Amino acid sequence: MPDSPIQFLIVDQKQEIRELCASVGQRLGLRCVQVDTAEAALQAVEIDPPEMVLADLTGKMSGLELLSEIKRCWPRSVVALMSADGNVEIAVDAMRLGAHDLILKPLQLKKVSLVLKDMAEKVFSLRREQVAGDGQTDKMGLVSPLPVPCTDLEELERLTVRRVFEFVDGGKGTETAGDFAGDPLPQDQAVWYRDPAK
Repeated sequence: MPDSPIQFLIVDQKQEIRELCASVGQRLGLRCVQVDTAEAALQAVEIDPPEMVLADLTGKMSGLELLSEIKRCWPRSVVALMSADGNVEIAVDAMRLGAHDLILKPLQLKKVSLVLKDMAEKVFSLRREQVAGDGQTDKMGLVSPLPVPCTDLEELERLTVRRVFEFVDGGKGTETAGDFAGDPLPQDQAVWYRDPAK
């Protein structure tokens, strides 16, 4: 079961983009399903929840809304978004809602391939954790990165979220737990570690 093909859902209004992503996914051994709207994606997810989703941000129902709904109902799904807008606020919102990555349009084949490979590795890792059953799980069944969720704000400030995302100019940025002390990132989206400098 841990090595069975991953079901991969692609959501975009444009057929050529869906087909490009599907061609990359098929080369990686993924079972690809294509839909053109977020609403159709939710219907598909209810019938057969995918382990990987790549969705466009635009549409009547936005990719952020779709991401939020998928992570609420199927928290183990690994979701990435596509956008023609390099707005950093959108990237931060996407990460806070649980996005694995954000791919900027126009799509570059190499970038899509790298993101899908990384997502597939995450899926296989989650499968192994589920099969092993030896990690501590939170109320949603996700393996917690800390033995006990951190609620002490002083301790929280000594922790850093290793969540790196690309800006439109190709630069890198990181979010720190202190920035989100009032509303921290979901634990399943954060890799917490003690900052050796503190």
